[in-house]
Amino acid sequence: MVSDALFDIQGLSKTFEVTKGIRKRRIGSVRAVTEVSFQIRRGEIFGLVGESGCGKTTTGRCLLRAIEPTAGKVLVRFDPEEPPIDILKLNKDRLIAIRRNMRMVFQDPYSSLNPRMNVLDIVTEVLKLDGRRRSRSEIEERAAFILERVGLDPEHMRRYPHAFSGGQRQRIAVARALISEPAFIVADEPVSALDVSIQAQILNLLKALKREFRLTLLFIAHNLAVVQHMCDRIAVMYMGDIVELADKRRLFERPLHPYTEALLSAVPIPNPMIRQRRIPLRGEIGDPLNRPPGCPFHPRCPYSQDRCRTDKPALVDRTTQETSPHLA
Repeated sequence: MVSDALFDIQGLSKTFEVTKGIRKRRIGSVRAVTEVSFQIRRGEIFGLVGESGCGKTTTGRCLLRAIEPTAGKVLVRFDPEEPPIDILKLNKDRLIAIRRNMRMVFQDPYSSLNPRMNVLDIVTEVLKLDGRRRSRSEIEERAAFILERVGLDPEHMRRYPHAFSGGQRQRIAVARALISEPAFIVADEPVSALDVSIQAQILNLLKALKREFRLTLLFIAHNLAVVQHMCDRIAVMYMGDIVELADKRRLFERPLHPYTEALLSAVPIPNPMIRQRRIPLRGEIGDPLNRPPGCPFHPRCPYSQDRCRTDKPALVDRTTQETSPHLA
């Protein structure tokens, strides 16, 4: 684990069993995440991008153990002076303790907030569960400070979620994530459910909060323009695999993987004088119950070769090397 890495993910996998009928007869399994390995550096915004169903959200939840991974290691080092800890080996008590440093902002602010709780209770619920004694005035003071930092009026903390717009609800969700002063936040498509006019406000808010609170973010999205605006390094996922990993500039200027090329070619260019070259992909996304052997992208790849049907390419981090994982 390199010195500037906050997370070191090694061979992370998650398989879901598929059952049928009252007896729950097993009919197959879905490999949502397949032996992915990457590092998240301290203080960066690391982007995870891909089509719906590619395993982005599952990966983010596995890092927090919101769902239990099937295999792999998730090494984390919040204190640079201490050795890394494998989150997957922690018992319940130690996991609760380390989770104070890790929070998540969910995709849909309309379903992630309890409609029966007011804003104060929603935001401060985690403070009541962490085992530390605080007075009511201390809790309210902390809530008022955080709500003000995310652009909400602290005087409205007695209101309920239905009284707020979608953008305001997502600000409440961000405040809930920040209340325990975490070092790491998983932002799972935090603006995809919002109006376009509001998305930029929430994105700029996240960047400002990242600087103010010295956060590290895993930013999950399928909108490449949003990822380009937000992230320092980006990993591209396809059918549970990371197929390309690079810093933002290299990925957008010279993508090497055919899937990344196709994704970037679909991003609109706001200039009618520039003729855009689209790269259409043939066929549909593979069936996760019948995953193709070798490279999972080879049935749709315009550059597919015979070895792609049998050999799974090794991933090369382009932040240190220029070689494409599929051209090596």
